[in-house]
Amino acid sequence: MSNTENLVKTETISNFIKENKLTKREFAAKCGINVWNLRKVLSGNANFDVVYLFKIAKFMNVQICELLN
Repeated sequence: MSNTENLVKTETISNFIKENKLTKREFAAKCGINVWNLRKVLSGNANFDVVYLFKIAKFMNVQICELLN
């Protein structure tokens, strides 16, 4: 897939970060990923490992399907 904006609900992740008053760096650290990997996911860059979505979903306490369109 060439564009993850159609795949990943980036607004759900961004809203969670804002609602919990976290920086992207803090959020990434709590998810157990690097901030650069988080930025790839949020930017719509299709070049990221799906394991990052699993880690994000786990920290957010949601099913991974809730992060996918």
